[in-house]
Amino acid sequence: MARYLGGLLTADESQVLPSDNYENTSGNAVFTSDEQYLLNISNRWPTPGNAAPRGVFAGGYGGSGISNVMDYINIASTGNAVDFGDLLGSAGYQLAAAASTTRGVFFGGQDSSDTSTNVIQYITIASTGNGSDFGDLTVARHQGAACSSTTRGCFGGGFASSFGARFNVIDYVTIASEGNATDFGDLVSAGRYISATSSTTRGVWGGGDNSSGTVVNTMQYVTIASTGNTTDFGDLLSTQYQMANGVCSSGTRGLFLGGNSSPTNVIQYITIASTGNATDFGDLLSTSYQNEATSSSTRGIEGAGFQGGLSNVIQYVTIASLGNATDFGDLTVSRYAGSACSNAQGGLS
Repeated sequence: MARYLGGLLTADESQVLPSDNYENTSGNAVFTSDEQYLLNISNRWPTPGNAAPRGVFAGGYGGSGISNVMDYINIASTGNAVDFGDLLGSAGYQLAAAASTTRGVFFGGQDSSDTSTNVIQYITIASTGNGSDFGDLTVARHQGAACSSTTRGCFGGGFASSFGARFNVIDYVTIASEGNATDFGDLVSAGRYISATSSTTRGVWGGGDNSSGTVVNTMQYVTIASTGNTTDFGDLLSTQYQMANGVCSSGTRGLFLGGNSSPTNVIQYITIASTGNATDFGDLLSTSYQNEATSSSTRGIEGAGFQGGLSNVIQYVTIASLGNATDFGDLTVSRYAGSACSNAQGGLS
């Protein structure tokens, strides 16, 4: 009868154990202290403040034009995405994303008139709703990539339609407070269609095409808490651009997914704390480029892009172990050239 004290349950209700330690996990029962202890040591006791890892996919280009749609998923589970809200205006194409544990921030992009924007916008990841104005970039551009620590987001590279030029500019913002971006330093060379990943301290950009239009295999990094120009990190497995846009890392390992230098399904990884060349991780379900990626500290998530055609497919890997991707579910809209972020990627550990 101990389970039914206080009228919380009736005798004909079944006990439901919590499945994980996230604060929004419910367990339909009254537990003894011994039961709570056993659930706790098995990482299945809900903990206040431990929010479920949520990934948000934003923007891109769909079958009928530029999309301002945002979708979200619970990274710890599998299933189809749910509508989150809409980005501001129509500048949802080839933007970049970074995040803290509470906020997602989207940098730049291109609007329906093919004009690059300097707009930065943000969302509160734990809720749903439309984007809000954050501030402005130092230079309007799209086709760049962003990385982040818990406090700071950095946006590097890109292309400005008004100038017809690639940029080497890195801007940064303090994610918790709205305002205009500040100059951080420069990439080794100007580049667009670049990808980025990060740990809690270090941001790494890889691939892209440079100021002469040559696709490169170089990686470069910064210490996010400081300012300054990038330093050489190592090389990707091959020259590559249009890899997944969005931070995908465990905090220890960073992943680069797919690409369009001869469309590929290859996933490659680096150990972010040490410099060196990328290593083969496994394969996506199909070739994929202009796709989106994000992660928790344990799972890497990839979605959208061109996967043998315009795609809404979401897939995942376990970052700590090498291997091929597994189907996760579907986005609400098929699209490419958006970006993604989460409240739990490895740069926030």
